[in-house]
Amino acid sequence: MQYNLEEIKNKVYKKFMDSTNLEKQERFAHTIRVMEMAEKIIKSNNLNIDLNKAKIAALIHDYAKFYDSKELLAYAREYKLNCKDFKNNYKVLHALVGPIIIRKELNIYDEDILDAVKYHTTGNEALSPLSMLIYVSDFVEEGRDFFEAKKFREIALKDYIFAGAKISEFTIDLLKKKNYSIHPNTIKMYEYYKNKL
Repeated sequence: MQYNLEEIKNKVYKKFMDSTNLEKQERFAHTIRVMEMAEKIIKSNNLNIDLNKAKIAALIHDYAKFYDSKELLAYAREYKLNCKDFKNNYKVLHALVGPIIIRKELNIYDEDILDAVKYHTTGNEALSPLSMLIYVSDFVEEGRDFFEAKKFREIALKDYIFAGAKISEFTIDLLKKKNYSIHPNTIKMYEYYKNKL
C-alpha cells in the first residue's frame, strides 16, 4: 500500500505541535533531517529500498516520543511487552511502543515500516534494509554534531551496514560507561553485525 507522504507529514507535525514539550519544534526538524538523510543514504549506497516507505518510516519514527513514560508503560503492559527489559533506560520505550500507537492513530499497517520504527533505537539482529536505514539515519542525521555522528555519517554514505555495526558497538560502549541497562535487541544487533567491523 502506498501512503500519502504529505498527509502523514501534516499529521506528525500536528501531533508534535499539540504537545506541551518544549523540544517539539526541534523534534519535528529532527524527523525531517532523518528523512533527508535516509534519502541520501539510499542514493549514495544505490539501495533498492522504496523511497516513499523510507520517508514515511523516517517521519513517524519518533511519533510516540512525547508520550510520558507512564503512558508508554501502560501500552507496553497492555500489549504484553517485556517491561523488565527497560529497567533504568526508558528512552527505548517510545520506539518499541511506537508501532502500537501508529497503527491506532495513523492507520499504518505496513510491517516493514513499523519494524523500522520499532528498532530505530535498539537495533536488532538481521534488520531489514529499511530498518537498518532508519536506525543509521536517526543516528547520523545532519543535526547531530558530535564526533561519532560525523564519523559514522561519512561511513553511512559509503556502507550503511558497516555504519550500523559501528553505531551498535558505540551504543553498547556508551551505555556501559553510563551504567545504563542495555536492551537485549541492542546486544543481539552487535553480536549479529560484529563480523562487519
